[in-house]
Amino acid sequence: TISLWLGVDGMFRQGRPYAGTLTTLNHIKGMTREWGYPVAPEAWTGEHKAWGSRYYNWDIALVCPMLEWLAGIDYSIPEDRFSLKPHLPPTWDFIETRTPVVLEGKTHWVKAWVQRRERSEDYVLLAGIKGSPMAENVVQISPEDRRVIETREKKTSSGATAAASLSKQKHSPYKTLAWVTPRTRIFHGETKVRAENLTPGTVLHYTTDGREPTQNSPRFPEDGVHITDTTAFIFKAFGTDGATYLPFELTFEDTDLLPAADVDPATLETGLDYVAYEIPAKANRIPDFKGLKEIGRGRFGRDDLVKEIRIQRVQEQLGRKEDFALLISGYLDVPEDQVYNIHVASDDGSRLFIDDQLVIDLNSSSGVDPWFREGFVGLKKGLHKVAIRYYQAHSRTKLHYEIRPGNEAVRKPVPAEAWWRAKSEK
Repeated sequence: TISLWLGVDGMFRQGRPYAGTLTTLNHIKGMTREWGYPVAPEAWTGEHKAWGSRYYNWDIALVCPMLEWLAGIDYSIPEDRFSLKPHLPPTWDFIETRTPVVLEGKTHWVKAWVQRRERSEDYVLLAGIKGSPMAENVVQISPEDRRVIETREKKTSSGATAAASLSKQKHSPYKTLAWVTPRTRIFHGETKVRAENLTPGTVLHYTTDGREPTQNSPRFPEDGVHITDTTAFIFKAFGTDGATYLPFELTFEDTDLLPAADVDPATLETGLDYVAYEIPAKANRIPDFKGLKEIGRGRFGRDDLVKEIRIQRVQEQLGRKEDFALLISGYLDVPEDQVYNIHVASDDGSRLFIDDQLVIDLNSSSGVDPWFREGFVGLKKGLHKVAIRYYQAHSRTKLHYEIRPGNEAVRKPVPAEAWWRAKSEK
């Protein structure tokens, strides 16, 4: 939440109030979704529920954008100045605040306000400061991406007011914004698609016949849409504030599942095989394995596969911590016919192939911490051939896989018992 506030602050400072306002409003919605009042959790779970302590003093992530940017309040006693530069959200009618300004031991409760009034031909914004002890009081009204028809300003001994008449039509079209799940865009057999509209003051309409939605098209239902075939959705938001919105398309593809390998489980044991190769110093990409010098080979046993693939096993065998690449091979056992989301944390880069199909390509070089990537693949229940290309250039090591089937919200680490290799010869 603190990071989010820093991001919102940057949006407003860089002249992007629309994005900043939307992010703030959706943050408020997220913080109040579960309990009906704001909480400031340490993070969100995969099911969009608050995680960790909700009661740290992290309210800055919510209060600061509301005061500094939505209400637009700022003052400086050294500069003897009070300013009001609000950005009133499109679904709010007004914001009103009282700010205690203390000068020479006396508290002055400064009133600041902004309100929007809709008339038949335009919008009128009114804003003002009252009861300020400052020598300079400034009121600046945001045009809200509309044509300014008329402005009026007035200063008093203890404040200032401003009014603006704005056209109803906005200058530019906006993107339709929706959080669409499942994030896995392929499925097998059936799935339910849900879409949460992220633009306050709009209604989300959709089509599946290739035509752009109109206000007569169906509204996207709160409980989602059940599909059994490949479906191309087109979403479009419609509002009443004079803004127009661009449609966006999203396809969910019904996919076949890769067949399980025809291999006798009795010939296998828990583990993975690897072959190690020497690579040039300070490599920053996954190497082309053709022509590399082999410097060792071995296997990862069960203890090397608990929670992650323990690259330290190879470092111990080779007597070197850096400048090598691995070809890791074996089988992955999946428990059911399903489309799987697979997530990797890798330091340095790696590629994951399942049944010769590239599922995750993380061609990166990690400085200190691993990089992350995810991929999707449909698999039949049983064993599937796995090949991993990994390289270790410098610093730390990491190769950690998590997996979740279908629409499940939470990924779980691939258990050691899910990795298989051919039994060692006696």
